[in-house]
Amino acid sequence: MLLIGLGGVLACYAQPNIQIEWQRTIGGSGNEGVASMSQTPDGGYIFGGTSDSPISGEKTDTGRGGADYWVIKTNDTGGIEWQKTIGGSGHDKLRSLAVTSDAGYILGGESKSGISGEKTDTCRGNYDYWILKLNNTGSIEWQKTYGGSGPGAFAGQDYLYKIIQTQDGGYLAGGYSNSGIVGDKTDTNRSEYTNNHDYWILKLDALGAIEWQKTVGGNQDDRLYDLMQTSDGGYLLGGTSTSTTDWIWPDGEKTESSIGYGDYWIVKLDATGGIEWDKTLGGNDEVMGGLTFEPFSSFVQTPDDGYLIAGSSFADTTVYKTDACRGGLE
Repeated sequence: MLLIGLGGVLACYAQPNIQIEWQRTIGGSGNEGVASMSQTPDGGYIFGGTSDSPISGEKTDTGRGGADYWVIKTNDTGGIEWQKTIGGSGHDKLRSLAVTSDAGYILGGESKSGISGEKTDTCRGNYDYWILKLNNTGSIEWQKTYGGSGPGAFAGQDYLYKIIQTQDGGYLAGGYSNSGIVGDKTDTNRSEYTNNHDYWILKLDALGAIEWQKTVGGNQDDRLYDLMQTSDGGYLLGGTSTSTTDWIWPDGEKTESSIGYGDYWIVKLDATGGIEWDKTLGGNDEVMGGLTFEPFSSFVQTPDDGYLIAGSSFADTTVYKTDACRGGLE
């Protein structure tokens, strides 16, 4: 992990005329990657990611399995105050964390571990969502495993990419899944191909019980990478979709066909998970036979209640893309 403090604001890159105030390299003898970070109420920082290192370097605890969640709390200059290794005997990958209203932390990612290490619940299929609530010193208050399974070697994959605390004190977790109706999954996979995925959203109460869930997808592959609660109390979902509306089998929730091969797919939900609208955004390239791809990254809500959406694109000036491609993926 490389942590850099710039002008009192934490960042992971340098800009012209901005001076580095401090930096920290934190890791062990294996591999570490930061997935999410936030400033904490005391002015310090919380970092979360994945590590496969044994006790070495700054890593003070043994690995549990293939890889584990690794959470580090620092002070305002990057000095480590505490750290936690959390995992089971399989592969566990932390993708998202957030500071909660009680000054604790909510963690989310995926796990292939059974009951072992800190994991207290069985694996449902291939990978499952694994969510943990920590207090302000990193102790586990509760944890939940959510997932399904399905036929085939690549089925039962439930990958969590984002978790947030909602206005009611509960949580919204989302990612993508190709599980059928089994385990915690209550809706079918939308595609005929078992290796294709759909958006899978879970609304949880303050203790992690499922209040409602939503499967949103089309006839191909749909992968959610970000979500947020909007100013009207609903939710916005964003990811990348290759689903179309002109194939012979049902199209699920996708109302606009793909523009290239893969496009940004934005879905607006109301407060109870009902779909208000969806939008497909992308370009294509006739030279490449329309096989351009737009990997979605993230979005924010703007002061006028619109949205700013960001990601990458191979496409030239076509459809929604109004500027030419400079080179490769941009």
